[in-house]
Amino acid sequence: MSNTNFTLEYALSLIVTLIVIQLLVQRNPSMSKVSVVIGGLVVAYVSLVIIHFILPKADEVGKDMYQYSMYSIMNNFNNTLYL
Repeated sequence: MSNTNFTLEYALSLIVTLIVIQLLVQRNPSMSKVSVVIGGLVVAYVSLVIIHFILPKADEVGKDMYQYSMYSIMNNFNNTLYL
């Protein structure tokens, strides 16, 4: 069984998808649930492809941001001298 990594591209795609779905439902509240789900999947796929095309190094930037934040947290925790 393969492990799926949650990357910066997926996070950006998810944010874009949630915003677009929210706007769709606000504009047309009587829209069927099936069309909202299908529209959400299409928007998620298209936004993921566009983000991957525009920002091909987004995963590396996300990993660098994660490593920097973990280093900062651990370094500040070690500076408290509780250990």
